[in-house]
Amino acid sequence: MKYSATTPYRDHDRELSIVKSVQIIQHHVARLIESIGNLDQLSETLQDLVARVLKNGRKDKRQKRLTTYQQIRALEQTLA
Repeated sequence: MKYSATTPYRDHDRELSIVKSVQIIQHHVARLIESIGNLDQLSETLQDLVARVLKNGRKDKRQKRLTTYQQIRALEQTLA
């Protein structure tokens, strides 16, 4: 699957929240800036940042509920 700027990143059935991801990056920006001079440290910091975003930056999974119309249609189908 190809990703573009408008395609949300999905990890199985979960999407990343842009707001949560930005908050995680903002929280760790000082450490990121400090590691810019050292390539090994920068690589380690970026890997840690990616792991944190993938772990904590996901959208909350919402329960799927039928709309009222869908509930009525489902009821009609079971009664028919």
